[in-house]
This record gives sequence, structure tokens and C-alpha cells, in this order.
Amino acid sequence: MKTNTKRRKVILLSAGLVVSACGGGNEAITAVDTDGVNPPATKKAANTTYINAGSYASGNGRTDDTAGIIRAEAAAHAANLPLLFPSGKTFLYSGTFNTRVSLLGYGATLKQRSSTFDGTVATVRLNALTNVYVKGLTIDSINKRIGILIEGCIGTQITDVIAINNVNQGFANYANDDTTYQGCKAIHVRYNFTSVPQAGGAADGFGFFGCSNVTAIDCRAEDVRRIGFVADSNGTDVCDQVTFLRCYTFNANHCDDSTTEYNGAFWCENTNNFSATDCTGDNISSGVGQTSGRVIGLIISNGQTGPCAITVAGCKILNNATRMPNALITLAPDVGALICRDCFGSHGSIGLVIAGHSPTPFAVSNFTWTDVTTPLVR
Repeated sequence: MKTNTKRRKVILLSAGLVVSACGGGNEAITAVDTDGVNPPATKKAANTTYINAGSYASGNGRTDDTAGIIRAEAAAHAANLPLLFPSGKTFLYSGTFNTRVSLLGYGATLKQRSSTFDGTVATVRLNALTNVYVKGLTIDSINKRIGILIEGCIGTQITDVIAINNVNQGFANYANDDTTYQGCKAIHVRYNFTSVPQAGGAADGFGFFGCSNVTAIDCRAEDVRRIGFVADSNGTDVCDQVTFLRCYTFNANHCDDSTTEYNGAFWCENTNNFSATDCTGDNISSGVGQTSGRVIGLIISNGQTGPCAITVAGCKILNNATRMPNALITLAPDVGALICRDCFGSHGSIGLVIAGHSPTPFAVSNFTWTDVTTPLVR
């Protein structure tokens, strides 16, 4: 599966389950209302030692806070402290906020101010950092940019972060090691081009490319025009040790916006040692702009580079009002051990496809299908 994220020198990319999907639309894009997202404002920032961005910028949602935020970040970096965005404030930032410090922001919003459309850059960027975290912040990219881009980092923790109104990806990860996402949401992701249809493109909730030791727990991708969660290579560098636990994709749509990509809940390709446990794809084949039929619930594709273990357990593809033209689950790993068990799917022309694969051992057990024409194809 290809993305057309711009190749960077630092190395890029990382994690997910799903086939290529679509994005971008020729209808008007309606931005998600930040107030309707309900960020976890009741949570308190655990760290009591920080630099307060509210002391440098207004956060009133009207004034350009770019210069003040840059000064606040510089002060935090000099003091080796995290930067706090206080609850109830909306900070406007023009361009990409390149942070060198950890960010706290329960109940606060960092909102893109630039009207320039560019799906290769992000509202927030972490580059070549170690042991940095972002907690509680809502990032609104106003349908102009990636939400948050993390590249070449080690030991990153992203917790309770909400990325809304994104282009290309909500959370983009390239060539990172030891990354943990917990309780994060990517809401409304459109394609990274303005006229449709076009070949290629990306519109994913969470993307992990060329990353190792990735864990996403209790994360959600909603209203995505391609795929909810993706794990794939970054150039020749494959992903390794990717885990999705209790992750959720809701409302995939607009696969017609791309001539080559698919809608899907989870996609795993060019990835060694992958597991998806108790993950759900909900309403994957019922969205608008899906007349081409390029829809698949969950895909384990090829590209593994050595002995590896692939596990899909307790996963569900459900609530599809229309019959899914392609398989609910497709499995085609090249090598290694493949275990699939306790999964459920509904409304599909094919339930489970096992194609061109030769792992040892190989086990499929306890699959349940509802309204599926052909339960299993080998």
C-alpha cells in the first residue's frame, strides 16, 4: 500500500491494519466543531512543574498566538520543562509548531491558523526527540494539514490527544522506536489532494511507517476517507513489533476519491510481528462515495522480511448496512506463524480470504459470519 507522504531525510512512517483507501472529496468540507469533540477536560495535568503557554499567549481563539507559543516553547526548552496549554483555552498557530519539549493540554486546543492546504506538513511536529510526551491536547488542523507528525523519535508517549479536521493523516509516524499511543482519537481525515478522483493519496487516522515497537491502546479513528489504522514500510524499512489493542475505526467513506486506494478499518503490510486484539471496524462499507466497491475490513498483506508472528484475535467488522464487496478479512503473509481466532464479521461477499500464503504453523479458529455469501476462500 502506498501513501504519498513526502519522503523526508530523517526517515519516516509507521503502523496499522487496512487496505489502501480513499480520501478527499469534491464537495464542500465541513470542519468538525471543536466544542462537539468533548475533550477530556476533567483530567488534570499530573505534572505541576511546567512553563505555562497562557503566560505568553492569549489563547482566546481569535488572536494569532504563534509568536507567543514560540517564546513559551523556547522558555520550556531552556528550563528542560514541559509546556502547558491551560484548560479552556484555544491557541491559534500559523504553520508547523516544531516542539522540542513535552506538551500538556487537557481541555485546551491548538488550532491551525494558516489557510494554506498542504497534506505533507503537520500542525504539530516532533522530530528526532527522545522520551517526549504529548498529553490531553486537542489539535485542530482545519482541513489543511496532518494533525501531528512524529519522525525519528525514540520513547514517545501520546496520551488522550485528539486530532480533528486532518489532511492525509491524523497521527503520522515515521521511523520511530518505542512509541505508545493511548486513548487518542483521529476525527475527520480527508485526502491530501483537492481535486478528485486521483491515483494514490492517503486519508488515515493513524499511520505507522518503518517504525518498531509500536503500541496503540484504546485509540479511535472516525470519519476517515481511507483507513483507520495503517502499519507499513518507510521505503525499504519495514515495521516491526506493532500492537493494536482495543482500537476502533468508525465510518470509513469516500474510497471513490482515489482511483487506487481502499476504505478499510485496519491494514498491515510490510510488517514483521504484528498483533490486533479486540479491535473493531464499525460501519466500514456504508459510507458515502463507495460505489467502486474498494472496501475491505481488515487486511494482513505481504511484505514480511523474515520469520515473524502475526496474530488477529477477538476482532470484529460489524454494522455494515450494505454488503461489503470485498473480503471482511484478508490474510496473505509471506512467512512466519499466523494465528487468527475468535473473530466476527457481517455483510460481506466473502468472510475470510487466505491467499498465496505459506506460514508454518497456520491456524484459523472460531470465526463467525452474519449475512456473508462465501464464509471462507483459500
